[in-house]
Amino acid sequence: MGHVVVVVAGGPSKPITIMLMDGKTPQACRGGYPYCFQGAAHSLWRFKGKTQVDAIFPGQLLSKVHYAYIKLAARTK
Repeated sequence: MGHVVVVVAGGPSKPITIMLMDGKTPQACRGGYPYCFQGAAHSLWRFKGKTQVDAIFPGQLLSKVHYAYIKLAARTK
């Protein structure tokens, strides 16, 4: 099992409740994690915009999340 998210600036996140894509299922977010963009095989977990890492992974898996990065070249005009 694997999952890829793109972590973005703006964290750490705040504890909030977000609504999943079905518009009916609230998901509690603990806060204290980075913000991210992500995709998912199941449409329920496809967010339209940025969300929080702790909205994607259940609490028992958050300590197993590995963060890695690559430095991107600055964009020139």
